[in-house]
Amino acid sequence: MKNETPADSLPVQSGLLPINKDGFESGDRENFAPVYIGDSEDWIRPQFTVSDKDPIAGNYSLILSGDGTEQKWLLVSNAFQLARPLRISLLFRQLKPGAEFALLGAVERYSKGETPRFALVDALRVSGADVSLDLEADAANWSASNNRTCDIVQPHAVYRLIVEYADTGEVHARILDEQSQQILARFAGVSQTLQNGIGLYFHSPSGREGAVQIDDIEIEYDDYELQEGTWARSPQFVIFKRPPDAVEDQGEWVGGASALYDEDEQLYKMWYRIRRGGIRGVGYGYATSKDGLSWQRYAKNPVLMYDKEVYSSTEKITVVKIDGQYRGWFTGDVGKDWHIVYATSPDGIEWTQHGEVLNNGYFKDPDVVYVDGTYYMYLISPTSEDLSVMTSKNGADWKFEAQIPAPCHVHIGAYYDAQNALFVLFQDAVDQVPYMRAATSEDGIHFGPFEPILYNAEVGLDDIGIGVNYPTFYRDGLGHITRDDHVVMLYQARHDYHNNRPGWPYAGDGKLVMAGLFHGVKLNVPSTYEPGEGLFYRSFPIHCPTAEGFALEADAPVEFIVENWNPEGDVVGKFSTAAKKARATCIFTQLKADAAYLLTSEADAPVEFSTDENGDAVISMPIDGVQDWELARK
Repeated sequence: MKNETPADSLPVQSGLLPINKDGFESGDRENFAPVYIGDSEDWIRPQFTVSDKDPIAGNYSLILSGDGTEQKWLLVSNAFQLARPLRISLLFRQLKPGAEFALLGAVERYSKGETPRFALVDALRVSGADVSLDLEADAANWSASNNRTCDIVQPHAVYRLIVEYADTGEVHARILDEQSQQILARFAGVSQTLQNGIGLYFHSPSGREGAVQIDDIEIEYDDYELQEGTWARSPQFVIFKRPPDAVEDQGEWVGGASALYDEDEQLYKMWYRIRRGGIRGVGYGYATSKDGLSWQRYAKNPVLMYDKEVYSSTEKITVVKIDGQYRGWFTGDVGKDWHIVYATSPDGIEWTQHGEVLNNGYFKDPDVVYVDGTYYMYLISPTSEDLSVMTSKNGADWKFEAQIPAPCHVHIGAYYDAQNALFVLFQDAVDQVPYMRAATSEDGIHFGPFEPILYNAEVGLDDIGIGVNYPTFYRDGLGHITRDDHVVMLYQARHDYHNNRPGWPYAGDGKLVMAGLFHGVKLNVPSTYEPGEGLFYRSFPIHCPTAEGFALEADAPVEFIVENWNPEGDVVGKFSTAAKKARATCIFTQLKADAAYLLTSEADAPVEFSTDENGDAVISMPIDGVQDWELARK
């Protein structure tokens, strides 16, 4: 939602926006996780498809339909920030009567036991031709309010549903005829919901085949912010698209993955474990991406298979690229134990397997980095609730180095921070410890204490204890991160519902979700300095360079954006600020030593200053309203 502040006039940012408004053109369906809430113990597949048949808007719409069996689902998402004031809306069309559905509902988790329970509240509900706003008084003790119905919905007509939340908790909802824009009904109430996510409810009873079509879901909210130095999810969860109904050979899961950026080809590459039905893993797929956001599967997956006479399934894979050759290690299931198989490839597609390299016991889910001629492997071993460190000079012969404490069965991910010469190791979230943890090491063997970095969500794609799962990172071919101010993680998001994949109560969809850790001012990203709290980004700055040598502090909130920055240039850079009567301090470093500079603004007299022998300077200036600044060498 728009803020009536001077910052509205600042330029539009780069980075990953926290909102997607293109209907279902680029995978919005993947932002929502289906949670079965019916009573059947049979395997019920949700009848949700993205279709190009008579779309409401654009080229595709989402269709929810019954198939004669009971279809009772919530589609839940935590892909959107829910800070109030909040406005959520969508278009819908009833295709076949017989289904009850609720759209634009706020979802809250009210049971944290072994069987989580969710409430869909504050929802515009459609049942037959009736529309009602529900602010329910149920197990979560919501504030009861007026429930009004209105007989207005006609089959095949297009309607827009809107719910708006005020800071005070007031809720206003309405339904419009999309063609005439006439408001057909209004509803109002007061909500006490603690919003954990956005949900769409769909129920088609047994023997019915009701259907509804949905498009143009829009979520607008106040002040998206991501704090510097804090691990956070990407506000968009769609990073690995698949067909609306994936063929079984391509698998239902994308997880247990290993990603790297191939500098030779300037291409992101990923190898991932394919899971299908009740089989843990049926080999490994391959995908590539130009930007690390939109991925293309290799047409002839799987690229790497296991010996079915030896192994019953596979799990995590890890891949590095040394001297132009890809080297991979994957996990094979031999019954009560797991073994590690070593393979090499000239292109990441055609692989040669060299047999087991760790097989005398329990060895599972390796992650490997390569530092100064040594391979470091981190894996689950010697039991399912232990972690170990192995080293090797050739990738085939491994030596045990140390055991690492783990609270229970966890998965791991690692990278080498080349900038600070540190090994960084991650343990994923588990039920006993509902967050991902990280620790560092100078020698790659002995790690300090693990500290929490990223919590699982209450509701959504990653809403159980093990929901933040199987981390991998955008590393280089050696497994290195070259800059510590820009670290991007992919993890497997898992959520819980009891009707799922056969024998897999925590499978969920196995979507891949992006998270990141960022430091420093980012170019072309609107940012806010909050006194006492620090720097916040107003987008997820995945491909935004750092403005080296620029920092800003203030005695009141200041919104700013740096458009370009080059400490070596005669014109160092330009930036804009927006505030109401603040005094800001610009901290400049990495400029020319003992040099004269001029900081100019159209609103104030130029500020002349000189740097010290290190090329540093600190300049204080008043800010009121929107101001444009330029820093140049005299």
